[in-house]
This record gives sequence, C-alpha cells and structure tokens, in this order.
Amino acid sequence: MLFMWALITAVLPTEAHGAERLASRLEEVSTAFREGDATHLGTSLTAITKLEADLRALGGSQGVYAAGQLEVIFRGIFRDFETRELVFGPADLANPKAAVARGRLTFRSRVAGPGEQTRNLTLLLRPESGDWRIFEIRSSR
Repeated sequence: MLFMWALITAVLPTEAHGAERLASRLEEVSTAFREGDATHLGTSLTAITKLEADLRALGGSQGVYAAGQLEVIFRGIFRDFETRELVFGPADLANPKAAVARGRLTFRSRVAGPGEQTRNLTLLLRPESGDWRIFEIRSSR
C-alpha cells in the first residue's frame, strides 16, 4: 500500500506545485509558438499515448497523432505562420487529473496577404511523470 501511495504521489503534481507547474508549462507552450519551435513544443506533448488534434483552423489537419507526428505538422504550421502572441486565460483545474487551458493565438500568415489573424487554442493537459503534458489540442475560429 505504501508503495502504491508513493507511486501515485510521484506521478501526480501536488496541488500547489501542480498549479505553478501548469502555469510554467503554458508559458513554455507560448514561447514555443512565438519562436516557431516545434521541437520545443514537442517537450510539452505526452509521450505515453497518441494525442487528439484538430488544427484545421490553423491550416493543419484533424486526427490522432504520436508526438513526433504532431511536431512535423507544427513545423509546417510554423513555417506558414508567424505567431505574434499566444495568451492563455486561467486554466480550469477543477479536476486534479486534468486541466483545460484556453488561449488566444494572434499570428500573421507568411504565405497569404498581410494582416493579423486570431484563433482560439484549447489544450487538455494531464499529469505525466510529475509534470503537465498536452493530451489534446484544438484550434477554432
């Protein structure tokens, strides 16, 4: 029983640490978008299962992908779009085993005409190895 408790506490962030770490993770995601760095973004993706993604509002696709596949998709998105800003509102931490973060992405197309565009970005994050990782990512207008 003690072993099981140690295993659970090692995997799930503590509530205070979880909120701090979640905020840090979201800042890392924002930085990866601003820098157009798919590899950096990949460090925020789950490594234990495939992720659901709907990136059609960003010119991508919809499906279930391994982290490496999603990195390739984001390389193409970052090649075509320059992120001006990605700002997340307060994350919903009502469930200690999952968090929902909603952000507003402002970007400029490198291939279409000038002008900024905005999209909504919603992330579902779950604890993994003592940290928060993205399990689902969705874009919308």
